[in-house]
Amino acid sequence: MTVLSVVQGAAPKIGIAVPSVLFSDTGRTAIELQEAVNEAASVMLDDFDWQQLKDIATVTGTGAVTEFSLPSNYKRMPKAANLRPSDEPNSPLNFFTDLDDWLAEEVSAVQTVTRRAIIYGDLLRIKPVLPVGVTVQYPYVKKHFAIAVGDTAASKAAFDTDTDTFVLDERALKLSLIWRWKAAKGRPYAEDQAAYEALIDSQASNSKGPRAIRVGRRRLAATRDAVPSYPWNIIP
Repeated sequence: MTVLSVVQGAAPKIGIAVPSVLFSDTGRTAIELQEAVNEAASVMLDDFDWQQLKDIATVTGTGAVTEFSLPSNYKRMPKAANLRPSDEPNSPLNFFTDLDDWLAEEVSAVQTVTRRAIIYGDLLRIKPVLPVGVTVQYPYVKKHFAIAVGDTAASKAAFDTDTDTFVLDERALKLSLIWRWKAAKGRPYAEDQAAYEALIDSQASNSKGPRAIRVGRRRLAATRDAVPSYPWNIIP
């Protein structure tokens, strides 16, 4: 389903004529629709940490550099994320979200041994300096959601062609467009918003992946009167 077909499906619900084109139309309604569908898509990226939008970045220590560029398609960190160094994978970096807390560490006379990191100024900053060859991997959420015709992955952070498709579910995008359009026009939208949120909740649950399934009955002791035993003396 293309972005044009998403808008065409939403048109009767929002009370406008079904458009035959979208991004080549310079009329006011078309321009509003272009902005609205891009906004609806962009906001969906923050509704949940979608597995379709997750990726892993890697930075490599040089023994001198403490500032690293973010991926070109970086949008944000997932809500639960760790930065893991290759030499101590079980000891993730202490990630700061508050710049003032980071500054307090910076001006402190005490040199910390534990590695710490923060993102500001569109740079990932890690201290103390990473030794040569040591890598740090971290998950992130991509900002690209528009897939150009002929491509297999999203490469754009906005729709700009009628044939673009959405990296997430187009039904959710249509519902998002409908309630946001109605809200912007001062029309009742509560039912449409509820339908959108119900679909998002369902899709978010499915996006987490399957859980392990245990087949068969739970293991029981060989006899019903068996009691647990320990291989050592228990002293009260």
